[in-house]
Amino acid sequence: MRPAGVTTALARTLARQIGRQLQLDPGAAPRRVGWPGNTSAALLTGVEPMVAEVGADAAVDDGVLRHGARLLRLRPDLAVEDLEGE
Repeated sequence: MRPAGVTTALARTLARQIGRQLQLDPGAAPRRVGWPGNTSAALLTGVEPMVAEVGADAAVDDGVLRHGARLLRLRPDLAVEDLEGE
């Protein structure tokens, strides 16, 4: 997996829901990354992938969303493996 963009600010209730469901990836080492338009780097710790439904426009530059996507909802009914090849 690789980042394809960022989301707009999350509603507090949705952010809490996501936080409760995150599980650390035991094989992922913390690393510093930066995002386009942001001059500072953030320390990221890997988590197990989860499926979420997002709304985004079609504007993409070099494989990255030009505008922030809106996180609509988590999809606990789907596994990452269900989406491979789509």
